Parts: sequence; structure tokens; C-alpha cells
Amino acid sequence: MANPKSKLDWFPVDTRILEDPKVRKLVHKYKVEGFGLLIHVFSRIYLNGYFIKDDIDSFSLDIAYDLGYNDTDDHIAFVKEVIEYMMKINLLDSYSYEYESVFTSRAIQIQFVKSTLRRVPRDKPHWLLTPEEEADARTYMRKREDDSV
Repeated sequence: MANPKSKLDWFPVDTRILEDPKVRKLVHKYKVEGFGLLIHVFSRIYLNGYFIKDDIDSFSLDIAYDLGYNDTDDHIAFVKEVIEYMMKINLLDSYSYEYESVFTSRAIQIQFVKSTLRRVPRDKPHWLLTPEEEADARTYMRKREDDSV
């Protein structure tokens, strides 16, 4: 269970998300279902913080159930296939999953830093960002705050 202060209640979706080459590949291959699964996977991860530690079979079953798919092997296999493709095209970090059974990515963690500028936890298991990447994200968000004043 995530610490309530280490999760996100919402996350922004860039209006140009469909221009991202990785997302375009996903949508080209899996159409609207692939895009819906991407948003749901991100929602699940952000609800937990910036990662989920789980095996792919269980994670796929949970997502299939959440989205109202029948509990048939075909539906669960489809969700699993899409998640595996997300790792293949680097929407999710395949190394983190392969070695630690963790679903996350640099992009997820950058957004987490931006969204929790004032409350990033000190203890950050499964963290992928370098100190420089984290500092860049923090600087970007501080500049945005200063520009809006």
C-alpha cells in the first residue's frame, strides 16, 4: 500500500501525447484499446506513487478486471501482450521489470517529480532518475511557478 503522501491523485496528460513516437507505435498496433491500457497502466502506477512491484500475470489480470474485460484467458493475454509491448518500445522500463518485477519508467518518474515538487520522498526505491534528471525536473517546475506569478 502506498503512503498517501507518495501517490498522485491525478496526473496531467500532454495534449500532444499522440505525437509521441512511442505512443504512436502503441496506437498503430493496438488502436484505442492500446491507448486506453496505457492511460490505465499510468493511472495504476501513479495511484501507487511512481512504480508498482508485481508480476506481469497478476498486473494484467488486475487491469483486465478493472477495465471490465471478461476473466477469460484471451482478454488477460491481450492485456499482457500490450504491457509487454509497452516495455519493448520503452513506455515502461523493461530492465526494472526484468530484474525487480517493477513497472515504472523515466518519464513516469519525471512526471512524479514535477507533480510532487515539494514532497518527493527521501527514500525512493526503484528510482531510475539520475540526480541531474531529478534536478532538471525540479528546476523546470520552479521556473513555471515563477513565470505564473
